[in-house]
Amino acid sequence: MKKGLIITLILGIILLAAGGGIIAYAVVNREPTPIITNTYELTDEFTNISIDIGAEALEFVPTTDGTKKVVCEETEKVYNTVKVEEGTLKIVQTDNSAWYENWFNFDVRNMKVTVYMPQGEYDTLNISGSTGSILVPNEFSFNVGTIKLSTGALTLASNVKGDLDIEASTGSVSVKNITPKSLRVWMSTGALSLDNVNVTQACTLRVSTGKISAKNVTANTLTANSSTGSITLDNVVIVDSIAIKASTGDVTLEDCDAQTLTIETSTGDVSGTLLTTKIFDAHSDTGHVNVPLSGVGGICKISTETGSITIRIKA
Repeated sequence: MKKGLIITLILGIILLAAGGGIIAYAVVNREPTPIITNTYELTDEFTNISIDIGAEALEFVPTTDGTKKVVCEETEKVYNTVKVEEGTLKIVQTDNSAWYENWFNFDVRNMKVTVYMPQGEYDTLNISGSTGSILVPNEFSFNVGTIKLSTGALTLASNVKGDLDIEASTGSVSVKNITPKSLRVWMSTGALSLDNVNVTQACTLRVSTGKISAKNVTANTLTANSSTGSITLDNVVIVDSIAIKASTGDVTLEDCDAQTLTIETSTGDVSGTLLTTKIFDAHSDTGHVNVPLSGVGGICKISTETGSITIRIKA
């Protein structure tokens, strides 16, 4: 390698390191960005809600006196547009921060958006883009719900009568005390929890890396998939079929039932209790199999590559 080229490379490395050091020093020693609380009073009526925000916590608060307002924590460069348009409450975040302010941001504070609105029934709930926590309490109900969460925690206790669709990249999702027509939850990494959920039609749950926990759940069909993590069902009674597939993790069923059950795991045990007798087809490549003698009822097919199978019928 020529001497001139070596010198050029060394100078480039020195300048790059110096520039990075200057940026890091400026970011670490800069003053925290002031957070301002702005209140947006609402006078128009709305039945639909559409929210697209970023790194903020979102909370819905019921009012009994008809008050409608949105309280936002904002900065000079990160702020929200709040308006009611054609019967829809729209909240959209604008982030005018420079790229390096987000890349080298050590001043991480979740700003909060609080929506105050009368308790009762609404038509649609549409939330997307949030990387903070989302809390929707049980004083509200919606006909349709769509929630897309990037990174954060969702707690949904408001009833949804129609289709409920939830997607989350990384975080936790807790859904309780609802009776939707259909429920679909897809997560990349995190924990999914259902409690006291009664689905009229299909309930579809999918977590790539994480665990699925369902308690006191009814539906016409239930599909639960997990690539890495456990699946636990407690008092889950399905009219037609339960289909479970887990790559790595245990499957546990306590006081559960369906007309037919299909459970498949690669690495993990399958255990629990069913409420009624079944025709069993159980197989494990390397583990032991302990299931009741086949009786009347639908088929319960269980297979695992590495793991044991232990099922009993509740007396």
